[in-house]
Amino acid sequence: MQDLKKHINEFCERIETLLNPLGIRYKESLFCESKIEYYSNICCELRDTGGLDSSKFHTMDLFHFTNSMIQMAKAIELDPTLGWYEWEPNGDSSGLLELMYLGLGYALIYEDDSSVLNDSLVTYSTLSDSLGSLSTDHMRAMAAVARMKHSSFKSAVSLAGIQLSSVDDNDLISFVKSRRGFKPLNIYDGEAIQDDFKFYYSEHIAHSYRFLANTLINRAKWRKIDRTLLCHILRVDADKKLEDEIILLENATTVSELLSLNLEAYLHYLQKLEFETLKEAIAIKYSEARKVSSKVDISDIKSDDERITPTDFIEMVKSIGHIHPSYGSNKKLMGVLLNSGIEIGIELTVKTVTLWLNASNKNLITEQYIKAEYDAVSDTSEKYGRHSALRIYDQLGYAPAIKLSIMSVGEAKKVLNSLK
Repeated sequence: MQDLKKHINEFCERIETLLNPLGIRYKESLFCESKIEYYSNICCELRDTGGLDSSKFHTMDLFHFTNSMIQMAKAIELDPTLGWYEWEPNGDSSGLLELMYLGLGYALIYEDDSSVLNDSLVTYSTLSDSLGSLSTDHMRAMAAVARMKHSSFKSAVSLAGIQLSSVDDNDLISFVKSRRGFKPLNIYDGEAIQDDFKFYYSEHIAHSYRFLANTLINRAKWRKIDRTLLCHILRVDADKKLEDEIILLENATTVSELLSLNLEAYLHYLQKLEFETLKEAIAIKYSEARKVSSKVDISDIKSDDERITPTDFIEMVKSIGHIHPSYGSNKKLMGVLLNSGIEIGIELTVKTVTLWLNASNKNLITEQYIKAEYDAVSDTSEKYGRHSALRIYDQLGYAPAIKLSIMSVGEAKKVLNSLK
């Protein structure tokens, strides 16, 4: 294990050197900052016993880690200044690369959606003509899981009558599982089988009461505690759900004893979870408060003969409409859709309230507010002739339109009353 640690450290140093030309600097060694040693030790357990602790690693995680390590090793090997093998006369004597292939093989065999993994494999130019669609990485991974040398494995596959040029992945997996050195994958939950387990609240995990309930029920499963027995001990009636009852504070001591949890740590976790849940609810409540329309009307602040601004008008129009779904973040013109179905364009960069309406609404508007009228325009015309931000609105973009000029609060009230 000490030898493996040494070679992982040297591997990390080469990764740092490889990344250095990209301008990626480091303050401390990648060996200390990353989890490469931690994940490699998980692969060691997989090699020695076939065991995989699901509380630390899943098969999809296993695939991404081992495949990334393998491709990085290839990049190091191709770099003439680094040379993966130059510092070891007999090659990768640490077994690090072989360990990665073993982890990759287990992931390919046992991950439920293995097609995704196979599609993700980087094949580079190492594909052998005799292997057809299967990459060297794939075959080396299968050989590692069978605890065989790559060359011996290929020979054994051929002797078994399996055509490598058209080999089906299921045939190859069945062949691997029949090898004497193969160890079936044994997935277990290391946290669930640990006695006096201490729950801790990590800021990096999305905690919730549902997450806690599922964790406790899963822990019971791994500890051979039947769901029916759980319901009986916690007095869960037919009209109640185990997921709701198992997380109650009144059941904390029972759950701790039954599932071998550290009571103090579990109570602290429950307290932290309740606090964070309340904090989130309060944050949502105050966030929603910002969306509540003010009960103050512009007429409460300004008299009818006072000048109105675009901002004032937008507040007034909210009582009979809302921001148009097509409006993005244009700073020059805002689209509004009234409850009556009428579209309005409100110019934002002028001091006087300037509105755009479809000309079909002309009969609703007093003549004195109409500043200009526009004929229909084609979307292929060289000259558009109206505000460019109107193009995205069905009623205002190309149909005949009118432009209004509103000077006061009283005028705005009259126009809106006629359109609502």
